[in-house]
Amino acid sequence: MANPVFATLQLSAAVANGIATSQNGTGGTALTLNGSYVTSGVATLPQARRVLITSGGNDSGITFAIVGTDRRGYAISETLTGGNATGVYTQQDFLTVTKITPSGNTATTVTSGTNGVGSTDWFGWSMQIAPFQLGLAVIPGSGCTVSVEHTYDDPNSQQSNSVQPNSNFPPVPWTDPLISAVTTKTQGAVPATNATGQPDVGVVFASRMTQTAGTSLSIFQAIQAGIANF
Repeated sequence: MANPVFATLQLSAAVANGIATSQNGTGGTALTLNGSYVTSGVATLPQARRVLITSGGNDSGITFAIVGTDRRGYAISETLTGGNATGVYTQQDFLTVTKITPSGNTATTVTSGTNGVGSTDWFGWSMQIAPFQLGLAVIPGSGCTVSVEHTYDDPNSQQSNSVQPNSNFPPVPWTDPLISAVTTKTQGAVPATNATGQPDVGVVFASRMTQTAGTSLSIFQAIQAGIANF
C-alpha cells in the first residue's frame, strides 16, 4: 500500500471495434481479433480499461469468455452475458485481450472494443488503525465524469499475496456517497455520514477512482490517518 495516494487516469477515445470488427460468432470458437488495437493476434489497449462487446441482435442467452491481462501483467478472465442489440462491458480493466469466445452462435454480428469507462488500480488501506479515517479527493479533467469506489474484498485474492483469499473476484465495488459521478473537484471522507449523522461507510479494504466519460487527465488523491508516508 501507499500513503498518501496520488493517481492519475486518462482514457483515450473509445474505439468500439478496436478488438474485433463486425463478425458472426460461432459457439465455442474464438472471435477473430482484427481491430485497430490488434497486433499478431493480441489486442493491446492504449491503457487498462473495460472491454466492450456490442451485439447486433439478441445475445442475452449466451456468454462471452474474455481472456487477457491486467495493467500489472497478471492473467485475468471474465465471462459476460451478451446484450440484446446493445453493448455490455467487463467489470475488470484489461490491458491486453488474447481471446473472446462465445458460448453459442451469435444472433447476428458482434464487435468488441472499448467504451469510455476505466478505473485506476485499487489502493489498499490498513484496517488495523482505529478509528478508521480516510480523506478522499478527485479533480476530474475537463469534460470528465468520475466516481470514487470502495470494496470490502481483497483485489489480490487471486494472487499469492492475498490476505483475504475468499474475497469476491472481481471485487464488488461500492460507490462513495459523497463522490459519485462528479464533474468538478470534490472531496469526501470515510466514514461518510448521511443526513441524520449516521455512518454510510465504515472500514473498507481498498478504494479507486472510476471514470465514465471524458478523455482528459483526472486526479485521485487519498490519505489514511495514522500511517506515516512509505
